[in-house]
Amino acid sequence: MPTGGTAQPLLNLWRVRRPEGAPGRRKRVSQYLQSRARTCDCVRRHQQRVVHPGGDHWRPDRLTGSMPPVGARRLPKDVGLAADRSPSAVAGDVGRRIVFSISQQRVWLVSSGTQVASTYLVSGSLTNNLQPGTYSVYSRSRNAVGIDDSGTMEYFVRFTRGDNAAIGFHTIPVLDGQPLQTEAQLGTPQSHGCIRQRTDDAIRLWEFAPLGTRVVVTP
Repeated sequence: MPTGGTAQPLLNLWRVRRPEGAPGRRKRVSQYLQSRARTCDCVRRHQQRVVHPGGDHWRPDRLTGSMPPVGARRLPKDVGLAADRSPSAVAGDVGRRIVFSISQQRVWLVSSGTQVASTYLVSGSLTNNLQPGTYSVYSRSRNAVGIDDSGTMEYFVRFTRGDNAAIGFHTIPVLDGQPLQTEAQLGTPQSHGCIRQRTDDAIRLWEFAPLGTRVVVTP
């Protein structure tokens, strides 16, 4: 075992052979810093927003890129822009409400003030059967059958009436075992009058909107 007197010359010898400012050390430090910068930039670019089944938003830590909580559901890739495109009914109104934008084919579930519990794409009517305005939920059905044999649907939340039938939110109808549209088509008008949703979104709205819940329809 070397004594203190022997260790010091060895340390000094190492410093002579590999001085503090040696090109090799500078290169390694530079590579490390570049790698860290790329990692942080990657985390910032790929951070994603998700929502708990209960409706609470969660965003990964900007620097660490921490993982989402267990059971969190990834939202559509454009949801990070949803707040910027939200209508005035989200930004300037108060109280618990559902907001449906006809032009954006998007729904916001607003718990209070501007606190958005959830937002997602839907498929509204192919016809101009719904006018902008304020309505309220007046009827709910766990299961329903469309008029003129237009299929069956679930989690039907009605808030107004059209010329021939009620208008509300429900799942994508199924006819003869086949859905009448794909989930990829959500975000475009597809229905005969109502507002179609993914099943998990329909359940979320069903749980969010008891009778009397306000529904705000914007252009």
